[in-house]
Amino acid sequence: VVVLAGGSRAGKLQKPSPIALDLDSLPSMDGKNVLVTGSARGIGFNSARMLAALGATVYLADIDTAALQSAAEAIRSEIQGSDVRPTVKLDLGRTSAVHAFADAWLAGKAEEATL
Repeated sequence: VVVLAGGSRAGKLQKPSPIALDLDSLPSMDGKNVLVTGSARGIGFNSARMLAALGATVYLADIDTAALQSAAEAIRSEIQGSDVRPTVKLDLGRTSAVHAFADAWLAGKAEEATL
């Protein structure tokens, strides 16, 4: 993982210190539905992995639908029995797309909405 450093080092990439999480110390997410935006890669992807490992049904949303499918397959293969569901393309930069997605989510059709 690479992060952009702030302050006098702005613009230079640095590797952060590793952070270890003990999943057994976190509460179970069994029975919870979670939407993770930006989940095709990076922090969103790793958040989705952790939530899936904790038992949540994880809905993946991203602007890059090809990468979204790959992310879902990667999580499912790593975490056997996980319930990971890629949704439709979601562009958080377009208010109309966000509203349409929210309507589809509330109607239980987030995986098949046309935005």
